Amino acid sequence: MVDINNNKVIKATIEDEKFINEVHEGYVYINSKTIIFAELEIETTLNKYNESVKNVYKITKVLHLKNDRYMQLRI
Repeated sequence: MVDINNNKVIKATIEDEKFINEVHEGYVYINSKTIIFAELEIETTLNKYNESVKNVYKITKVLHLKNDRYMQLRI
């Protein structure tokens, strides 16, 4: 889930393979309180009236992370 500045929560896929590999290999730790700053791509589907009917969100590149200062540290 992604929380955008207006507090709208959305689902987004992460397509940054380098970031995904770093998480899987244990170099990067994320939890439910992690804030991900990233480049976000939004694909919008319009109806015949040119109105937005569907958005697909993709994180194309993770820029940096911010973790809650009280999160459990990994040792």
